[in-house]
Amino acid sequence: MTDLSQFSPAEGYILVKPLEKKQEGISVISEDRQNVARVLSVGPPTVSAYTDSPIKAPCKVGQLVIHSSGGYETLKFGGEEFRLVHFTKVLMVLDKK
Repeated sequence: MTDLSQFSPAEGYILVKPLEKKQEGISVISEDRQNVARVLSVGPPTVSAYTDSPIKAPCKVGQLVIHSSGGYETLKFGGEEFRLVHFTKVLMVLDKK
């Protein structure tokens, strides 16, 4: 896997690696788009534009998440695909550790 240790997500974002189909016993949520990913890095908390309340990451490094199908930016490093997902676009944490 590509070394991403020199990168850190901006506040309010997580860096994830999408899972391959049928990887780790998780079946594809939708055939046209894979929304299950492993969390690689978590950015600092952000502040809600509406309430000025802090928004903390809903997940931790190493956990599997399902994110919104339109709620990410795709990045490619070393031929691998990664995604930056906003905290509010994480729909479910699959493995609470």
